[in-house]
Amino acid sequence: MKLKIKFENVFVVFSLIFIFGCCCFYGYRLVKYYRVFNPKTETGEKVETLSATIRKDSPVIADGDGLYIHNGDFVFKGEKVNNYVSYNDKIWRVLQVYRSGLVKMVLDTPLTNLDYGETNTTYDKSKIYEFIKNENNLKINTNNLEKTSICLDEIDDTNKITCTKKIDEYVSILGISDYATSLNAETKKSFITGENSIWLYNKNSEGLAWNITEGMLNQDDLSNEYEVRPVITLKNNSHSEAGDGTKNNPYIVKDGE
Repeated sequence: MKLKIKFENVFVVFSLIFIFGCCCFYGYRLVKYYRVFNPKTETGEKVETLSATIRKDSPVIADGDGLYIHNGDFVFKGEKVNNYVSYNDKIWRVLQVYRSGLVKMVLDTPLTNLDYGETNTTYDKSKIYEFIKNENNLKINTNNLEKTSICLDEIDDTNKITCTKKIDEYVSILGISDYATSLNAETKKSFITGENSIWLYNKNSEGLAWNITEGMLNQDDLSNEYEVRPVITLKNNSHSEAGDGTKNNPYIVKDGE
């Protein structure tokens, strides 16, 4: 009888220790992630996430240049849109704000000019892929990024864009879908422009790679040197410390640690 009571006491003690440990562990995680997703200034004021700030500053519209709803997410269409973000000492343009709070962006100016690579090479084996994947070239910390999907399907018709074969990387370049989505339906113009042609990661069945040339989708030989514009996706806890998204006053997002 005494042995049974002693065993029960030991069981109760271990149970209490286990419950206390669980409370401490999950309590710490609760506080930690609450602070991550609900950042505050030094004075205690709540800081909105970048996605929430963008949606507040750019109400959804049905025509013209601005923020639209697209397949349940939010995208910028047209030329005159306030979607500038200063991140990693570079200026980016917001492509898409996901329902989850992720923010997809493209570099506003080319990182470099490159040829695509050898004949019939695919994007994941191209010079562009190797160049932007090298952290020393973009010098970006991936701790604040989510991976971005890159579609490797051959596209011959821009009205029939598929994505059955894909890879996920922290840094990508633009795809046909990114550019097509950014076009104003009436003016057929986009904020994605360049002095030269801009490479896209899509290719067609004839071995040519897609690009943006003078505001139009085009296909060309892989030996040409065109602009390379990196694309990244910020995590949903990223927040803007200042700015209103305009060119002269972009949203300022600090790099993750």
